[in-house]
Amino acid sequence: MELLEHLIDSSSHIYAKTLSKNDYSWAVNPNIHQGGFYIPAMVRQSGFFPELLSRSDKPHIFDSVLNTKWLQINEAKESRLVWYSNKGPETHLTKVPHDLFKDLSPASMVLIGKSIEINNVYNCLIVDSSSEEYLDVIERLGLSPLFHSELIDVKKYENESRDLESDILQAILTGELDDFIHDSIIPSSQELSLLAQEAVMSSHDIVNFNPFSSESPGNIISDLVEVEYKIYQEKELRLRSAQIAKLLYPLRQPDGIASVAKMSTQGFSGLSEIFKSIRGARASRAGAALENHLSRMLSDGLIPFEDQVLLDNNKKPDFILPSASVYNQIGTSRKPSDVIVLTAKTTVKERWKQILSEGRKVNKWYLMTLDRTIGDRKLREMESEGVVLVVPENHKKSKETIYEKYSNVVSLEYFFQEIVSPNMKIW
Repeated sequence: MELLEHLIDSSSHIYAKTLSKNDYSWAVNPNIHQGGFYIPAMVRQSGFFPELLSRSDKPHIFDSVLNTKWLQINEAKESRLVWYSNKGPETHLTKVPHDLFKDLSPASMVLIGKSIEINNVYNCLIVDSSSEEYLDVIERLGLSPLFHSELIDVKKYENESRDLESDILQAILTGELDDFIHDSIIPSSQELSLLAQEAVMSSHDIVNFNPFSSESPGNIISDLVEVEYKIYQEKELRLRSAQIAKLLYPLRQPDGIASVAKMSTQGFSGLSEIFKSIRGARASRAGAALENHLSRMLSDGLIPFEDQVLLDNNKKPDFILPSASVYNQIGTSRKPSDVIVLTAKTTVKERWKQILSEGRKVNKWYLMTLDRTIGDRKLREMESEGVVLVVPENHKKSKETIYEKYSNVVSLEYFFQEIVSPNMKIW
């Protein structure tokens, strides 16, 4: 994270991109001559990179040289930004360190910071999606876990924070900080999800979330989770900043240096509790959001289901379709295929194995996830255990994932139309 903080402190803007397979497969396949990664036309035209100039010998080629520094290996390169205007709108950033792009996990990211100190210098970081820092980087930059490509104005973020600073300072000076904190309490998970659902219904011009009325219910789920995440971020920043101010304000000293020493020691325990609360709340909210939106979709589709019901082995899957009573009839009047056990996890990692004990009477488990980072080994292992991964439609087809080639990875639209719908006739 030190390298990330250096990147932020030294940059006016940061470009973040989720890498597609084409963006890094050249590093391990000698038959691919790409030698770099794509930059979207919108970013090329934004002024973030130097202006591309047409070559006199080949006017359809526009390029520019930029100085890149790859922080992980402390290596400087003269990289080339090139646009072949006769081949389409996208641009290539080439002449980058080969080894940094080898063996990357799906949906890894590249960060490029435009230096505020030296003209035409760009500090770069590669963040592997399987690394421990991946989610921390996303949180630190305020990115959605589902982001694809984003240009971040570092100063704009600082200016927005100043507005909140002013509000908190006013509350301190007027003795109303406790009221400020009370009014900033983060809504419950259900309330946050409802706010997101109302926003998405308005933006998509829909009246409900019936999955049978949409060609891409999974993409709608992604939108819901992203919108809720943004709502949560705003409310979290407001509440937690005020809580920290309340903790540290009484510890201030006339001497600024003494204040820092006192706050860092006497305030440590309180700060630790606040940060512990932040991390716990984020983890529980993320999981609950996906479950809430999936539950709403099942309800709006008039699909019979029960959630968090106790089955054999004292396990509770997130959803069982149509009911626990039908599940309990498996082996007598019902077949395993008459019941669907569905679990929702925003990220998978190794926790997917837990679902194998959630309903031992079935021989197939469905796992809904928004995780784009799952690799070949894990997908093959899931397939051998009877686990079917259910993902948004754009994840199934995306070049950022490897899901398209796996039959045990299906879109949410396929799940509802080809798996749930036929069963509704017998439920």
